[in-house]
Amino acid sequence: MEVTLTARPLPQWRLQIGYSHNLGREGSSVSLPFFYNDQFRTDVQGRVLLGDNTPLMVPVNPTVAVAPDGRTYPAGVATQALTAGILRSGDASGNYRALLSPDNGRILNATDLGLRISGVGTGQVGLPISDHQLGFRPAIGDSLLARGGGERTTGYPLHAFTVTSMYGFSKGLLKGLSAGANASLGYDTILYYYNDAAAGNMRRKFHAPDQARLNLIASYTRKITQKITWKTQINVNNVADNRYLTIFPNVATGAPDNAQLMAAPRTWVWTNTFSF
Repeated sequence: MEVTLTARPLPQWRLQIGYSHNLGREGSSVSLPFFYNDQFRTDVQGRVLLGDNTPLMVPVNPTVAVAPDGRTYPAGVATQALTAGILRSGDASGNYRALLSPDNGRILNATDLGLRISGVGTGQVGLPISDHQLGFRPAIGDSLLARGGGERTTGYPLHAFTVTSMYGFSKGLLKGLSAGANASLGYDTILYYYNDAAAGNMRRKFHAPDQARLNLIASYTRKITQKITWKTQINVNNVADNRYLTIFPNVATGAPDNAQLMAAPRTWVWTNTFSF
């Protein structure tokens, strides 16, 4: 629903007031499965393998770096085969345990463990999350509810208000000068829905900040010759420089995941137009 009122309180003064109400609903639910990418190669004993099917060897002493080829070490360096079991729980001393990202199961210390050595990864993508070799499972199950039937659609304000006022001088010293302002307010915008793991996997709405914006306009028009008209105009957008720093929650866990400024900064625009 949209309503626009226009008025001319004075011959030189133009005024417009607008309001819009936007409300959409999802027709059906959509769930998206979690996938698992980049398995590492193992044998029947659970040992992690290099490209030639030999075991990936790591130093028993974790202060010694894993060899670039996963097997060649100086004399006297004790080594052990890296296994899926070690990656899950650590070796006898608790070393070489894989650190998993809580939202997607990615191995955060894969480089330190030697899992990025050429030939270790299978390159397979799009595998069911149930195939995760280290037993990772998302807190909300094997799929994510991306859209819920009957939920509000996202990305726009439920209520939006605009006011535009322009005054033009038609005589006297200020003849040809126009000045005005445009103000807008967007209220109740849902950006997306997310899963709040800290609140028992409750599904929550993530709202954008209510955004107020003021723009100023000033222009001057003058006839240079009988056939040429010059118009110069200055626009100052977002006069208050409101940018609305917003912290975004992770869609699967609700943990702070990203930050973004939600509006362009104050800008000045100067245009000149010649009409023939």
